[in-house]
Amino acid sequence: MRATGRGAIIARVLAACGAALAAAPASAQTANPTNGLRGSSGLPAAAAPAAADPNAGLVSPPPPPASYAAGAADPAPDAAINYGKPRKLQKKPPTNPAPKTSKHPLPALEPYRTSYEAKQQARLRRNLSPEEAAAFPRMPAPTVAAVPAPAPRAARKQEEKPFEAVGVGIGSLRLKPYIEGYGGYDTNPYRENSPPKSSPMLRGEVGGTIQSDWSQHGLVGDFRVGYSDFPRVSSANRPDGAGKIDGKIDVTRDTTLDYGGAFSITTLRPGTPGLQVGTSTAASTNSPVAWSAGGYAGATHRFNRLEVSLRGTLDRAQTGDATFSDGTIQKLSLNDYTTLGLRPRVSYEITPGLKPFVEATVDRRIYDTTYDVNGFRRNSTGLAVRAGAAFEITRQLTGEASGGYLQREYEDPRLTKLHGPTVDAAVIWTASPLTTVTLRGSTTANETTLANASGAISRTVSAEITHALMRNVTLTGLASYQVTSYQGEHLQAASQYTATGINERLLTATVKAEYALTRTVSVKASYSYEQLKSTVPGSDYTANVFLLGLRLQR
Repeated sequence: MRATGRGAIIARVLAACGAALAAAPASAQTANPTNGLRGSSGLPAAAAPAAADPNAGLVSPPPPPASYAAGAADPAPDAAINYGKPRKLQKKPPTNPAPKTSKHPLPALEPYRTSYEAKQQARLRRNLSPEEAAAFPRMPAPTVAAVPAPAPRAARKQEEKPFEAVGVGIGSLRLKPYIEGYGGYDTNPYRENSPPKSSPMLRGEVGGTIQSDWSQHGLVGDFRVGYSDFPRVSSANRPDGAGKIDGKIDVTRDTTLDYGGAFSITTLRPGTPGLQVGTSTAASTNSPVAWSAGGYAGATHRFNRLEVSLRGTLDRAQTGDATFSDGTIQKLSLNDYTTLGLRPRVSYEITPGLKPFVEATVDRRIYDTTYDVNGFRRNSTGLAVRAGAAFEITRQLTGEASGGYLQREYEDPRLTKLHGPTVDAAVIWTASPLTTVTLRGSTTANETTLANASGAISRTVSAEITHALMRNVTLTGLASYQVTSYQGEHLQAASQYTATGINERLLTATVKAEYALTRTVSVKASYSYEQLKSTVPGSDYTANVFLLGLRLQR
């Protein structure tokens, strides 16, 4: 029974399959106009009827294979089906994969401090404010490939002296001219003893500085010329001026040719010991003008740290005649002279901040006439030696100091030797960017027309303080003290300080203020105090000068 039942079922299934195959053509044997029959040699076969349905006789069409996807390269459901192994879909990697992170990431790498990138970044951040520096982008780490961001525009550097003159270019020279005009009051324009006669004061001054812009060689100089007018005391009108210029020519790296010159213009006050009135009641009616000019030329050679220089000097001095109220004239022009000199100098640079030196000066002074206004032969020979050092203790403290001895011997035996120690110094201390202190000391030997006097030695010390209250407001204080001693025998003068001799002590103090309106226009004001004490009776004086003016510069 069981066998017979199974056999009957199998027989019925086979009969149904056979009937289905007979009723519909096999899809595996269907003709393809392009590829031919599946499994055949590709020869064309008879075309199937156009209305033939491959799924006819089936309960439902066969499901598509597992590898089928709409739009893919797999065959359509009505095409020949590939019953091979299904093709796996390939996953494309993400376009920008996220970096892997850890719970404890390492710090980002930074450029080494001495690398080019770090130095460039520090250079750009140097001129920024703290807020801008905090927002300033840092350079990328060495292991990060990134396009560097454009560097921010550096802030414009503020000028240290925004009201300083720019100057005018003359070829390769830079000239900074100026002109000043003042109005004020002078309590003693004639610089005489009591009773002084005061007067309003008008003053004009022109000047300037010059400096070269050459890559080699060099030239620097400054000058000023002024004139003071006193409407109430016209005889006290006087000019004044000073200037100097220094240059060099670089022959080789270690050899230079030096040249330069200087000039000065001043006047003799009525109470000067050299002015001798004809009678006791006569008074001076003018201020004789005295001027001097000179120049030098030489060479300097450096042997490593040793520097040797030699200069020749030529100076000329002239003085105008003095007139008095009694009609007499003192021929001071007889005292005009010319000086020829030689100045060797040796220095050695121990360190960049210390350079000691030794300098000597030998000169011959020749007067235009054999005898001066008082009948003395004043031709003379001078010798001066000094030793010192130029120093730079710090960037803020620099200067030069020296000490020595000088003497001058005259042809006239009635004139004793003019001699004495000398001290010269100049120290500049920049206490702050706003304050500068300058200390100076000097010793000079001066000629005189006083009878029986060989000459006069003047020693001067001064101190100057300059402070900038604001960028366009500057205050200056200056004080100086000068002692002049006349040397000679049988000087006819009573002395208040010593048993014999003539001595003068001059004290000056000045306060100045300058207010710069623009780079070319500024307002200036000053007050000066002068006091002279002399052993010559009737020569003491006191003067106060007030000035207010305008300065134009280019």
